[in-house]
Amino acid sequence: MEKLGAERRNKLSLHNVDGFLFTDKCSVKNFRQALSFKPRANDIIIAGYPKSGTTWLQYIIWEIISRKKTFPNVNEMRWKEVPQLEMAGTEEIEKIESSRLLKVNLPFNLTPYHPSVKYIYVIRNPWDCCISGFNYYKQIDECFSDGTFEDYFGYFIKGETTHGDYFEHLLSWYSRWKDPNVLFLTYEEMKRDIRNVVLKIAAFVGNEYQQALNKDNELLEDILCRLHFRYMKENCPFYLSTDSGTKINFFHTGRIGQWKEYFTDDHNAILKNKFIEKLKNTEIIRMWQNSDIP
Repeated sequence: MEKLGAERRNKLSLHNVDGFLFTDKCSVKNFRQALSFKPRANDIIIAGYPKSGTTWLQYIIWEIISRKKTFPNVNEMRWKEVPQLEMAGTEEIEKIESSRLLKVNLPFNLTPYHPSVKYIYVIRNPWDCCISGFNYYKQIDECFSDGTFEDYFGYFIKGETTHGDYFEHLLSWYSRWKDPNVLFLTYEEMKRDIRNVVLKIAAFVGNEYQQALNKDNELLEDILCRLHFRYMKENCPFYLSTDSGTKINFFHTGRIGQWKEYFTDDHNAILKNKFIEKLKNTEIIRMWQNSDIP
């Protein structure tokens, strides 16, 4: 039931810069800085559509390279350890010594590019990605506090959520599918076989990291233990802002197939039709052959 005597708060808070939509949690200034950023040849950049698993991927790569025992919270990870270009801006990032771990949620055509930079792009099936976005923005976007899943689904299908249309974002990166400096992963394979994913990433980012994990099984097992979803949910808090004590349920459930608790038959049919229309001529669909999607 809608609230009486007050305007219903079911609109996502978004900036629109030259037709590109992104959350107002990112400033326009920092967004523009990200677009003109010049990466260094030995940077590693994590990429993906929002709520596809990029934060989890940040922790995975940070663990492989740093081998530290204590996890930073999500705010520290996002702003300091593996800063997100369009959120953090680039002024402080320029001061970080090489090699840098960075993150973007930008489509490829807006992502700062260098042929020697290693890019790791994670994709998540759009059904669960949609649910994850809904649960997240219900918590952090005051203007969407009354929003229903029906509201969010409408925005998602029309590409009117942060960082634009899910499928256009995915297809922009698919154009680099065969590039040797781009590694594609799926959230679903991360959930099914995190050990294999960690070893795959280590091999991609550098022989020294692959060799370290191959030689030290105790190190590998220690990393895998901390990367378990339940461990991260309990030990990696996320606060509404860097100076806020308000915790957000960032790591919600992480389950594959949670969409079944929200989608009606009509929702499913609409998304499935768009999924087939957009991806029918790509190799992407086979990446989800063993996943719990229609």
